[in-house]
Amino acid sequence: MIAALAGLPARDAAALKIFLGMAFKGCHVVQAPATPGLALPRADVCIVDLAALGLAQWSPKAEADLLLCLGGQHALLLGAPGNATWQDKVHATGRHGAQRLAYLAKPYGRDAMREALDSLGLGQARSPAPTPAPAALAAPSPRDTAAPPPPTMPSVFASLQAVRTLFPDLQRHALLGKLLDLLATGQSHELRLTLHQALIVHPRQGWVAHNTSPEVLARLAQQGHTAIAMNARALDSEDDIQRRLVHMTARDNLDTFFWRLANDSLGQGLPAPTRDAELRLVCIPGFTRIAGVDDLALQLAAICLRLPQTLSSLRAAFPEADPGAIDRFVLLATLCGAGRLRLLDTPPRARHKARAERRPAPRAPKPHSPTPHRGFFRAMLQKLF
Repeated sequence: MIAALAGLPARDAAALKIFLGMAFKGCHVVQAPATPGLALPRADVCIVDLAALGLAQWSPKAEADLLLCLGGQHALLLGAPGNATWQDKVHATGRHGAQRLAYLAKPYGRDAMREALDSLGLGQARSPAPTPAPAALAAPSPRDTAAPPPPTMPSVFASLQAVRTLFPDLQRHALLGKLLDLLATGQSHELRLTLHQALIVHPRQGWVAHNTSPEVLARLAQQGHTAIAMNARALDSEDDIQRRLVHMTARDNLDTFFWRLANDSLGQGLPAPTRDAELRLVCIPGFTRIAGVDDLALQLAAICLRLPQTLSSLRAAFPEADPGAIDRFVLLATLCGAGRLRLLDTPPRARHKARAERRPAPRAPKPHSPTPHRGFFRAMLQKLF
């Protein structure tokens, strides 16, 4: 599937690109210039910001100009909030011959975006849901054993000490800490959880196998002190790994497993970081394989994938978001291997204070001066996905 984006601000387009890649299998996104009268590139669907094309208000001429730009292609039209001129027209017709049109008012969320795209007949291209793990797990196939190491996991090795310096309270989550220690060795290990339950961690191939239910893992993660006495044993050969796999019943990708385990370990709270840090996202976390990912995580991933971001800059970009939720995303993205973390010298609060002290005192507003206008694209991004 090919999706052409026209007129969307860069940050919105980045977030939408992530969403389309997760929602529709093999989706390729191209960005087109928002030039009135210029035909859009050929695509399965065009997502068009009407205002950017100079077509914010419907009129017979505006409709004719839009159809000329689309060239008969299916399109999702994005309009301003409260503007019913296009909405009423599109909902009344929805078609121009074989061409299908849908309308979505800003600000929109991912559910509304998915529903609108499905109305254009794109649902059959959606990525399939992850298949459940089999009841029993035999030795991995030759394809599995020959698979190259996933590119994300080395960032955990490089960032592990930075994570522990930034969030020293992680030390009390013994199960998570023990598994991270095993992961940092780069060697395969078996970790005995109970007499009959165990985990096998294979860093080189990027998977973890276990015979433990998600509920038991979550309970052990939250009661981390019980992991102190758990016994870990190095698996020195592939034959040794194959013999231990016979007793395992499920296997997960290492990145999503660590995201879920860390999230369960932290529970509802996360202590404030000890200093500022910079996150460089090297890939998007496996959101399609992680249940319960919220809209904020998608927004943060979209921004961090484009350029490295600090904790303080993310808080400034999302002033209405819970700072703890931003800290949690940075931590989980690092632990799952999707991000690389670099510590900065100044603690977040001190950095903000230093900047405030260097900032000149605000001038008194001139009489009748207009109130500063908050950018609409930022307001929309707060609710995007």
